[in-house]
Amino acid sequence: MRKTTKEAIFPLKITMTSPVNDEQVINFFGCKIESGKSNTITFAKKDLQVNFISYN
Repeated sequence: MRKTTKEAIFPLKITMTSPVNDEQVINFFGCKIESGKSNTITFAKKDLQVNFISYN
């Protein structure tokens, strides 16, 4: 999302069936990665409304 919007957008929450506990990955995403039943990324609604800088 950061590359497509040129905005500093970070997820609110990441859930993975096999969570990664690597400091570089956590720093990249800007939040802790939790264990869960499915792989999900949760963004704030306002972040999902930011326009992309180009169209395909």
